[in-house]
Amino acid sequence: MNDIIVWLECCLRKYIDSIETEKTLCDLKNNLAKQTIYSEQQIYQYAFEQIERNQNSSLFFFVVMTCLTQNNIQRFAASIAFLPQYSTKYGYLFSKLHGINMPFPTIEIVWQIYNSAIEEISYCDFLLQLYSVTYELLFETETQLQKNVFSEQALILKKELVYFSLTGMWQQNNYDIKNSAKQEILANKEIWKSIQNIQQQQQNSIIVIKGQKGSGKKFIAEQYAYKYNNLFLCCEGENANKDTILDMITKAIIHKGTICIQNCHNIAKNDLKEILLLFQKYYSFFSAIFLLTEEAFDLPKTIIPQYHFETKQLTKTESIQFWKYFLKDETISAEQLSNKMIMTQGQIKQTVSLANQKVISEKCEYSQKLIEQCCIHIQSKYLTKKAIKMKTIFLWEQLILPEQQKQQLRQICNHVLYEHIVYDEWGYDALLPYGRGVCMLFAGKSGTGKTMAAQVIGRELGLQVYRVDMSQIVSKYIGETEKNINTIFDEAMKSNVILFFDEMEALFGKRTDGKSANDRYINMEVAFLLQKVENHKGISILATNHLEQIDTAFFRRIQYVVHFPFPQVQQRYELWKSFVTNKVPLEKDIDFQYLAEQFEMTGGSIKNAMLTALFLAASQKQKCSIIHILKGIKQELQKQGKVLLPCDFGKYENLF
Repeated sequence: MNDIIVWLECCLRKYIDSIETEKTLCDLKNNLAKQTIYSEQQIYQYAFEQIERNQNSSLFFFVVMTCLTQNNIQRFAASIAFLPQYSTKYGYLFSKLHGINMPFPTIEIVWQIYNSAIEEISYCDFLLQLYSVTYELLFETETQLQKNVFSEQALILKKELVYFSLTGMWQQNNYDIKNSAKQEILANKEIWKSIQNIQQQQQNSIIVIKGQKGSGKKFIAEQYAYKYNNLFLCCEGENANKDTILDMITKAIIHKGTICIQNCHNIAKNDLKEILLLFQKYYSFFSAIFLLTEEAFDLPKTIIPQYHFETKQLTKTESIQFWKYFLKDETISAEQLSNKMIMTQGQIKQTVSLANQKVISEKCEYSQKLIEQCCIHIQSKYLTKKAIKMKTIFLWEQLILPEQQKQQLRQICNHVLYEHIVYDEWGYDALLPYGRGVCMLFAGKSGTGKTMAAQVIGRELGLQVYRVDMSQIVSKYIGETEKNINTIFDEAMKSNVILFFDEMEALFGKRTDGKSANDRYINMEVAFLLQKVENHKGISILATNHLEQIDTAFFRRIQYVVHFPFPQVQQRYELWKSFVTNKVPLEKDIDFQYLAEQFEMTGGSIKNAMLTALFLAASQKQKCSIIHILKGIKQELQKQGKVLLPCDFGKYENLF
C-alpha cells in the first residue's frame, strides 16, 4: 500500500512543479515523496504476486482497482480520488489547488496531473476512457459537490470501496452475502441439468425460476454459485432498486459473485426497468443472473438471453429422501411423513428445525408425533378466509357406525399411509393420468356421522381438517366461483390439509341440459370443480345428504363412496351412552335401551336432545332424569317438523 501512495505522491509533485505555485503549495509539495523506486505496473505486479501466494491479505486496494477499472486512465483517476479519503492532508492539498474548500480532485485536475506525470492525452480521449462502463461503480454520481460545469465535477470514490480497500470488509447491506456450501441436489434435477448446459455453452443469461416458496429455487442458485466458486449475493424483490443492484454488481465483479433476486414479482415497475438496464450494461461480467418468483412474472425482453424454468412438486421418492436427509433419525418413518404431508423441501427443513428447537426449549421427546405437530404448525397459515378449521378430537371408539363402514374408513387411511409402496415401489404411479390424491364421498342423512368421520380421519392421519364455507365460494359474478375454487385447492396444497365439502350437492348438483346461457355457465362451473377434485393431490372429503341429486358423471372421479346408514337400535343405544360423560349427574332409573328402541333418531339428533336435557337439569339444579331427556327429544323432533303425541312416549306417556 505504501508503494502506491508514494507513486501517487510523485505524480502530484510533478503536477505542482508544472504550475506556478504560492508558498503554501510549495510547503505542501515538500511534504510529498520526491521519487519512487517502482513504476505503477511493477507495484501492481508485486501486489498480486503476494495475493496469489496469500502472503498479504491487506492488499484490497489493488483488488478493487484491478477488478473495477477498465483502463489505465480510469485506474489512475480512481487512485487519485482515493487519496483525500485515505488522509486529510491530501484533501487540504486539493483545496489549495482549487483555491476553494473542496477536498476532492476534479475531472480537470486529474487530467492535468495525468498529463504532467504520465503522458499527454487530449481531454476528449481522457474523458472517453474515464467514463468507461464501470464509472458509476467507482464514483459517486449524485452529491452536493457536483457542479454544473462539467470540468469542475468532483471525482469522489465511493465510500464502501474506500472502506473495503482499507479493511477488507463491506459495510452492512440490505441483502445477503455468503459463501455457499455444497449440498446434494435431490430435486429439480432437470432444471439443474439445463442450467449446467447453458453454462457449458458459455452463454451469459438471465435465469428465471418460478415455484412455490420452499420449492428449491434459491437452493439451485446457491449451488450454481458453489459450483463455479462464486460468492452468493441475494436480495429480496421489495428491496431491489437501482442503488442496491449497483452495490451488488460491484461486489459481484470484485468477488466473482452470483447475483440473485428472490420474490422478484415484488419489484416495483419503475425499479424493474432500471434494474434490467443495469443488468444489460454489466451482463458480460456474469455467467448467470437468477430471478426467483412465486407468481407469474412478466419479464420484458432484454439483449441478455432469458431462460424460464418452473419447479415441480416433490415426488414421493424425493420427499422421502429429503425427510431422511434432514431427520437423520431412523426411528422416525420418512415414508409415512411423505405420504401424509405434502411439503416442499424448504418446509421439510423448517419442520425438522422447529422440532429440534422444541426438543431443546420445551424438553419434548423427539418422535414421529412431534414431527407431525411441527408439520401442522408450519403449514397452518392458509385457508382461514374461505374455510373453517375443525377440531380433530374424536377417536375411532367414539365413531358409532356399522363395522363395514368403519373398515372402509380405515382402508382410506391405509391408502394414504402406504401409497408410497403401491405408487412408487410397485410402479403404479406411471398408470395415473391425474393426481395421486384421495377423494371420497360420504353419503347419508344429516346427523349420521359424516362430519365426525372426517374428524376421526384427520386425527388418525395427523392432518388438519377444514370445512369449506360454500357461501364464500359460490359467486353470482362470472369467473369468480372458479377463482375461489382454485384458491381453495391451491391453498389446501400449500397447507396440506383435508378439505371437507359439507352438503356439497349445492355445488355438485345435477347438471342442466345447457339450453340457456346461464345453464351453460353453471355446467362450466361444475366441470371446473370436477377437474379440480380429480387433479387435487391432497385429500378431499365430499359429504351429501342427498346422494340421488349427484350427477352420475361425478362418481368416476371418486375413489371411495362411504354410505352412512340411519342408526339401528343397537347403534342408537351406543350413541345415547356415548353422550353421557362420567361427570354428568344422572338419575339411576334412566333406561337407554328404551330410548334407543322408542325413538328413531340420528347421532346428531341424539346429541342435541341430550344437550338440551343437560341444560334443563342444570337450570333446575337437579340431576338429569328421564323427564329431562324426553323433553329434549320432544324439542329436537319438533324442530324437525315432527309432532309427538303422548302415546309416542310409550311407558312414559303419562308424563305428557
